[in-house]
Amino acid sequence: MEITADANTVIDDLARQLADLAKQNAILRAQLSEAMKRLNATENKEEQ
Repeated sequence: MEITADANTVIDDLARQLADLAKQNAILRAQLSEAMKRLNATENKEEQ
């Protein structure tokens, strides 16, 4: 069975997925940055 798709539909779907991934990436980067700050703060407290 062959499934055909309009190129514009495929492009729109991929663009939507890319936007979703970019948003998720930004969220994960922010979470990682915050986690690293907290780890550094914890390490600095232990050294004192």
